[in-house]
Amino acid sequence: LLTRNNSIDLHEYKSSGNLQKKQVFDAVAAASVLSNGSGVDTSKSQVITLATFTKFLESRQQEKLTEEQIKGLIK
Repeated sequence: LLTRNNSIDLHEYKSSGNLQKKQVFDAVAAASVLSNGSGVDTSKSQVITLATFTKFLESRQQEKLTEEQIKGLIK
């Protein structure tokens, strides 16, 4: 499950007291994927390359990380 969280979210929610509210929203979003996932094939596991994941982080998450930092995310 990929989320739209980034380092700014982690700082804001850690310091503002909205963490519990965010966790509820995240749980609702995750549950909706399971209940509204008709047509989504989850029977196969899919793998993406490090280069593809790097591009995803840059273009969708607006995070520019080193290769080592990205490897640390997936360990």
